[in-house]
Amino acid sequence: MAEAAAKACSITVMNPNRSKSVTFEGEIDSSRTLVSEIVKEAVHSLGLPTNVPYSAIDEKDQKVNATDTLDEAGLSEQVTISLAPEAVAGGG
Repeated sequence: MAEAAAKACSITVMNPNRSKSVTFEGEIDSSRTLVSEIVKEAVHSLGLPTNVPYSAIDEKDQKVNATDTLDEAGLSEQVTISLAPEAVAGGG
């Protein structure tokens, strides 16, 4: 079985109020890299609270499935996504 080749990607991730961003550029294996991995790295790089779950929102304002690969989510080239805190029921 042949290894999937990494390809050049540029993924910009914006914080929830879209005032800060971080860009991940370079050779990324978009057929194996999960959206959740990009979200996790972006949360860390943007200095966001790590005790809050975040969703990725694409350029069409649609929530992206965290368990999709970048290819499956259609995020395998030059794209911008934003983060949105997920509403969690219960607590308190």
